[in-house]
This record gives sequence, structure tokens and C-alpha cells, in this order.
Amino acid sequence: MKRIISSFFAAEHRRGLLLIAIVALSAGAARSAVEPAQMFCDHMVLQRDKPAPVWGWADKGEKVTVKFAGQSKTATAGDDGKWMVTLEPLATSAKGRTLTIAGANTVTIGDVLVGDVWICSGQSNMGRSVSRSVIPEGMKWNHPTIRYWGAGGDQPYPVDKYEKAREEWGVCADEESTNGCCAIGFFFGRRVQQDVNVPIGVLWQAWAGSIIHEWIPRHAWRMDAGLADIADKVDAYYPNTPHGREVWKNSLAAIKQWTAKAEAAMKNNTPFPYPQPLMPQPGKRDVCGFYNGKIHPCVPFAIKGVLWYQGESDMRNDRWDLMLKVMASSWRDLFSVKGDGEEIPFYWMQIQRSGDYCSALNRQEAFNALKLVPNSGMAVLLDLDVAVHPANKVDSGIRLALWALNRDYGKKGVVPSGPLYKGHRAEGNRVIVEFDYTDGGLRIGEKDMLNPPKLKASGELPNVELAGKDMKWQKASAKIDGATLVAASDKVAQPVAVRYCYTTIPQGPFLYNAAGLPAAMFTSEE
Repeated sequence: MKRIISSFFAAEHRRGLLLIAIVALSAGAARSAVEPAQMFCDHMVLQRDKPAPVWGWADKGEKVTVKFAGQSKTATAGDDGKWMVTLEPLATSAKGRTLTIAGANTVTIGDVLVGDVWICSGQSNMGRSVSRSVIPEGMKWNHPTIRYWGAGGDQPYPVDKYEKAREEWGVCADEESTNGCCAIGFFFGRRVQQDVNVPIGVLWQAWAGSIIHEWIPRHAWRMDAGLADIADKVDAYYPNTPHGREVWKNSLAAIKQWTAKAEAAMKNNTPFPYPQPLMPQPGKRDVCGFYNGKIHPCVPFAIKGVLWYQGESDMRNDRWDLMLKVMASSWRDLFSVKGDGEEIPFYWMQIQRSGDYCSALNRQEAFNALKLVPNSGMAVLLDLDVAVHPANKVDSGIRLALWALNRDYGKKGVVPSGPLYKGHRAEGNRVIVEFDYTDGGLRIGEKDMLNPPKLKASGELPNVELAGKDMKWQKASAKIDGATLVAASDKVAQPVAVRYCYTTIPQGPFLYNAAGLPAAMFTSEE
């Protein structure tokens, strides 16, 4: 009997040990795997010459070590599971190397280059791929050091992770892979690489039809007093803001009152009170959806700068320049190394001609923004094909690249821009207009798709108007005089204002400089 009892307890002891082992194994299996942020994946490009954050998630308190290019950095996951290390500035490298992230498990990221990463953002024209652009005759498709990645959509509140994301960066190694790249990002990178041997990473974050409101983070609306009314509207959706807390408090009180009346109506079998109050709910085009869902999850990835192509959906937005200003300021704060005061370059488009989609107002707002945003530049598309989506993305990318080559890559022989209105003076019934970027003098010309514009140093320039003190605009006769434009009108005896191409679809010929870059449309009217 004793042997039977002993055998019974021995068996139970073994079962207990087995159960403990199973529980222990289960607990180990339940541990969260070390997970990097989604843009850290094969074939990626890391930013050179500045500290480069690498981050992700693991179990609370877990130590995570990142190794790359001879560096080893360790961080501990916080209470929220997030960890981050910052690599010391990396030298340019077109040689693919391995980056490892190790904790409870090891993540290996292969073929990592070091170069310049540019965010390419905006709406559908930035969203167009190479496959939807005209292609230069005889173009070589093998550009393996131009790479691209993007993810996300609009979200009501900022998210740390994308719901879905590319599992690796695209490599422009052949026609098939290049066709999937952001067209403007590719032609930008291709032009940069003609002068500078550096890998280019295209962080492609665009969305068709988006308006600029959707790309601005919540806090940025308070950066300019001229946007206070929109700031209040945005904050109304966020109960952690003073304005939002008051809005939610009032909404809760209204709902409580309605609920009491609704309960009485149900008891008495009478209709419910109408309308039913609702809690504040962010809707599309109301708040910061594409910042929340596409930009926020990749902060603070180290970047070189931002390329922006948007405005078609903001054709009647007379504060677009202020919005671009606060967007640029806020993105710079988010992507700059903390405390270094860096103003990363910010370059955008003065959008193309295309009916009511691309109004003169938005083009003027884009021009005005040059005075509001330091370290910025604007590519002009006035002479490209007339379409909501111009097929010529080659010149768009090249014209952005010229700004970067001149400003950021030290190529002083590269002319960055066509003529930009500087000022004017009246002499009797004439107006003399002065410009910046008149390199080689002004020209009149016309452009056909990818061909260089045909330029001439004299002739009549259309699309110029003058106004007197009554501010009634009249067609003017305008001719080039070296680096200035001289305009006069028989209907304006004492001109005070001048404008050029201030209409929806101006027809050529257009004003250029000798470098073959078109002048921006403008109006001197405040």
C-alpha cells in the first residue's frame, strides 16, 4: 500500500514538473519578438552625415542591441515596449551591408546603403509612378542605388505603426522595379546622381486628392495666429487639449440630457428627441489624417529633406502659404536631430496649368511661401503639358533636383530656378520688372514635352497685364531688355501693379532665363 501511494505521488510530481515546463515554455513563447519600425527592412537607405535613429518594439525592460558599420548601440525597451538607439553619423556607402537588431530574437536587415533620404509627399502627381510618366528616349533603367519605400493611409489619431507596409525597399535595378518607383523621386534622384555619387532613398508618402490640412500635425496649427480658427477646429477632436476638453465636456453634457429624454420617450412610447447629439469625431479633410497615418509612424527617421507636390485640391485656399509654412516648420522639428537647429531643405512645386483644378491663386500662394519658409525652393511647371496629371514627370524631378544640387550639394554652377519676381518700378506709362535668377538674361520660349525649350532673346511676351490705381487689369505689351522685362499699356497711363500668367491656363510662349528654366507666374498685387 505504501509503494502504491509513493508511486502515485511520484507520478503526480512528474506531471507537476511537466506542467511547470509547459507553462514556462508557453511564457517564453508569449514574449514579444523584437520588432523594428517597418521602414527598417532589406535594401533600405540610411541617411549619411547625421545621427540616425533606429527604433522599434520589444518586451518592457528588454535590452536591444543594434549593430551596423562597426557601431554597436544598446537600448532598453520602456514601459510601452518602445526602444530607440541613435547611430553616430555614417559615411556615404553604395556597398550593401547588414544591420542587425538583437534582443530575445535577432532581426537581420540586408543590403543597407548609406546616402540621402528625401521624403516625397503630396497628392496624386507625387503619387504617380515611373510607369505613368513619359520616358526619355534611350533611358538606362539600371539605377540600383536609387531606392524607395512608403506605407500608410489616413488615420483619425497619430499611430506608431502602419497597418500594412512594404516588406522591403524597392530597388531601381531594372525596368520592372523602376516602374514602381515614385516618378518625381526617381527623376530627382537620377539628376542628382549625374553630379553627385550618392545613394538616394525615396521615402514615398503621397495620397491622391489630399489637401494640405491633412498633412499638418495637430500642434502645428498653433504656430501661426492666422490659422487659429482651424486650430480650434482641429483641437476639438482631441480631449487632451484645453479647447478639445471644453468641447468634449459640453458634448457629454448634451448627450446626458438627450439620454434622459430618450429614456422617458421610450417609457412613454413617444418619438425620441431629435437631433441626437454626437461626440466629436474627426472626419476626412477635417484634421490631420495623412500626417497621423503616413508621416507620424516614420518620425524621427533621419532624412536629407522634403519634396512636396500638392495644391490641385486647394485651388481656392487663400491661406495655403501659411499652411505650408507651419507644415514645413513642424516637419523640420520632427525630423531634425533634437536641439541642432537644423532647417532641412524644403522644395515644392508651383503647380501646372489644368483648368479649375490648378488655379492662379494656388500658384501665387506657392510663390508667396518662398518668403515664409527659409531654406526653401520652388520648381515651376507652367510650361509643361496642360493636364491635371502632366505626363512629363522628368522635368518636374529635374527642376527640384536643381535646387538641391545648388543649395545642398554645393554645385554653384547649377542654376536652381527660372526667373522669380523681385520687384518693379514705374517710369511714366511703363513698368520695369526685375527678377532673381536671370542667369544669362531673360528669354522668350516654348517647350514641347521632354525637348528643351526653344529660346529667343527678343519678341513679344504674352500674358502680361498692368493696372492703375483703380486696379483694373489691362493687357500689356511686354518685351525683354536684358535681365528686365518692360511692359506698357495704352489703357493704363500710370501703372502701379503688374502681373504675369495670372490666369488658369495661360498659353505660351513663356518667359525663361538663358538656362531654359521658366519664370514663375506672379502678381505684384497684395
